[in-house]
Amino acid sequence: MADDIDLGMAGHFISGGFGGMCALITGHPLDTIKLRLQTQPAAVTGISPIYSGMADCARKIYLGEGFSGLYKGMLAPLAMAMPISALSFTGFAMGKKLQTPSGEDGRYSLTQIFLSGMFSACFFMTVCPACERVKCLLQAQKSSGQTARFSGVVDCVRQIYKEAGLVRGLYKGTFITCIRDFPGMGFYFLTYEVVLRSLESFRQTETKSKRAPSLMQSCLAGGCAGFGYWSSAIGPDTVKSRLQTAPEGTYPNGARDVVREILKKEGVSGFFKGSAPVFLRAMPASAAQFIGFEIAMKFLHQSS
Repeated sequence: MADDIDLGMAGHFISGGFGGMCALITGHPLDTIKLRLQTQPAAVTGISPIYSGMADCARKIYLGEGFSGLYKGMLAPLAMAMPISALSFTGFAMGKKLQTPSGEDGRYSLTQIFLSGMFSACFFMTVCPACERVKCLLQAQKSSGQTARFSGVVDCVRQIYKEAGLVRGLYKGTFITCIRDFPGMGFYFLTYEVVLRSLESFRQTETKSKRAPSLMQSCLAGGCAGFGYWSSAIGPDTVKSRLQTAPEGTYPNGARDVVREILKKEGVSGFFKGSAPVFLRAMPASAAQFIGFEIAMKFLHQSS
């Protein structure tokens, strides 16, 4: 990865932030569609669902809310995407520094890469659950056809805090977010590394000289990394979305109640609602994140 260019933690922080911005701008429309599909009521015999599928959801959002509807709720994650991604890449680099490379040719083993990826989640968990809560509420608020409850990000934060406070309000769903992101980030960075190595894009010699991957290699590996993340995260993400968008008191026992309800009403397949837009989004968004990261690292290297 681009720790190939030794710019220290500051370089990873800045480059990770730029990569996060690139990923969000690229993937947010499909993220909005994903959340609308995940949070629509379960199908009832004789009553048509709000959205019959991904294409129908996109069409109805566009007709009812315009193109901007696909970017609804983006201000909150945009404000946080840069620090979250920055903390993620910084945490990953730090996780590797805490270990001694044990793989061939002095490289980190794949197990160490996976553990470093999980370690990276520790850093952004301080802000991610609250950001996700606001984003999900803003994305979902018009899916039922009712009048919008929140006028924007600030109003959403104000109402949530007034209604339920900081921990039970803004940070609602933190536990299930951890279940989603700790293994998810492990698979994210692991998949990126595996694909890069399969492309023979980075080697470490006895003198520890390194080569940064090309942008094409970063694009391919980054796109695959998105699939790696979502392969483990889609189920917990569905639970998180339902929990974070439900009215207060709907699920008194938190994620456990959501899991029980999904299994009872929809079966196991209910955990995979919104999979189509998730995996369509995964490749371009993750590729954009890693390309943005590598571009920023190269820019900083040339400027240093």
